[in-house]
Order: sequence, then C-alpha cells, then structure tokens
Amino acid sequence: MRRVRVSLLIVVLVAGACGNGGTGTSVSDTTGPASATGGEPVTAFVNVVLVPMTANVTVPDQTVLVAADRIVGIGSSSEVDVPDGAVVIDGRGAYLMPGLADMHIHLSDAWPVPELYLAKGVTTVRNLNAEGPFVLEWRDSVNAGTRRGPKIFTAGPTIYLDAENLDGVVEDQLGVGYDFIKLYSFLSAGGFRETTAAVRQRSAYTIGHIPFAVVSMASWPRG
Repeated sequence: MRRVRVSLLIVVLVAGACGNGGTGTSVSDTTGPASATGGEPVTAFVNVVLVPMTANVTVPDQTVLVAADRIVGIGSSSEVDVPDGAVVIDGRGAYLMPGLADMHIHLSDAWPVPELYLAKGVTTVRNLNAEGPFVLEWRDSVNAGTRRGPKIFTAGPTIYLDAENLDGVVEDQLGVGYDFIKLYSFLSAGGFRETTAAVRQRSAYTIGHIPFAVVSMASWPRG
C-alpha cells in the first residue's frame, strides 16, 4: 500500500459531498467499501477530522475511501478496511471537507488563476461572462481530466442590449455549449421577455442583472 503524507491545514475532497455525518457506515449498500469500487483505483484519506457539512459537528479519526469520482466508504479509521494497492493519504491533524463552490467569477485568459482555486479548496466555479471560447476549452479539458482545475460552469458572452434576433443569439450561445445565458441591465422589457422565453424553450436558465426597464413584477415572464 503506497502512503502519502500531507500536512495541509485543510484537505479538500474533490469527489463530492461527504455523507452520513460520520456514523461509520459505508456509503455503498454492499458488505464493505472495498467491494463497491468496481475495480477502480482507490484513494484512502485516513485519520482525518471529517467536516460533513450536514450538521454543526466535526467527526475525528475518520477514513474516507474514494474510487474514481465517487465516495465509496466513510467510517472510523479503526473500522474501515483500506484495500490493498490503495493510495493512502495520511490526514492526521488535518480536516477533510467537501469542495467549495464560487458561484460568481469572471475568468480571463490566464490559466494559472483557475488552478489556484483548487489550492484554496474551491472545486466548482460559475463564470458569469465568457471573454472568449477559451472558457469552453478549459471546461471541457477539466471534465476530460486533461487539465487540472475546478469544475467550470459558464455563461456565454453577456447580452447587454437588445438585438435584432435575440432568439438567434440564445440559440448560438447554447448551441456552441455555454451552460446558461447572462443578461445585463440595458435590455428593454420586451428584449428581456424575448430572451428569457427563448432560454426556457431550450431548457436552460438566465442569470445576471434585472433590466432597468423592468419596473414591476408584472414585466417578469410567467412560469
């Protein structure tokens, strides 16, 4: 079994949120965490203080088993069996918690910045204006495992003003793969309604600024 010693103040688990509040039970329904790995390589975070985020508690002396992008076991370090061949990260004196999410960022074309999010425990970001197609390349390469960085969700270029064919603008942005549509304050009430309707028809969502022209809740689209 290969062992890795870490001395970070906080160890951030990037696979997802921790569950069970440190009850010592396996996340899997199988007879033991090791049997739930499906042959995937296992990483074991051992001797950590778990911050489960399900209650205002910390749980000492825990082991968390991760296979691929899934947590397959959580429990007391004295009770959880670490599979042979697992990479073992000794978290003694450190804390293990779910990754953080920053839901409002503006990425520029400077890759080291996103990678720094991981160093601060931020494993998911939401980008609110695409300054170029590089954001899509970054998102896709992170998802493919060829680039190290946080999981990226991104708007397309912000829609600042009315356009001749707002439906077409929405179609183009979602068609090339942007995750949602960013609106700004200078849209007219009609442009706002047209854009949000086009987005809803495509099962996406909008985010951003309420236009100045939208002066009452009666101007909001229904549904």
